[in-house]
Amino acid sequence: SFALISIKTEKIYGKQLFNALSKNLKFFKDPESLAYLNTLGNLLIKKGVSLSPFKFHFYLIKDDSFNAFSLPGGYILVNTGVFASIKDENQLAGILAHEIAHNLARHVAKQIELMNK
Repeated sequence: SFALISIKTEKIYGKQLFNALSKNLKFFKDPESLAYLNTLGNLLIKKGVSLSPFKFHFYLIKDDSFNAFSLPGGYILVNTGVFASIKDENQLAGILAHEIAHNLARHVAKQIELMNK
């Protein structure tokens, strides 16, 4: 058991990391696709997360590979390649729920804490 970095610090790290990565990522900015992703993500949060220290942000990355990842502080990024591989909304919901869980479990914060020991 160890002390985690503060939520405030985690949010700062997440924003800094997102801004740094954004310089090298190509975002998919289709309004309908983004609205769909955000609606599904926010529905999962509303139905499954009673309390969260983070406001979640969902983004689509223009990349054909099957990948999704989360950054500290509530950033969830999904590659457009995920949409080519999934068969239905339930699979996408599972992927988003998985990434949301990484944030809520503060996995990156724990790794940062371990690196600073």
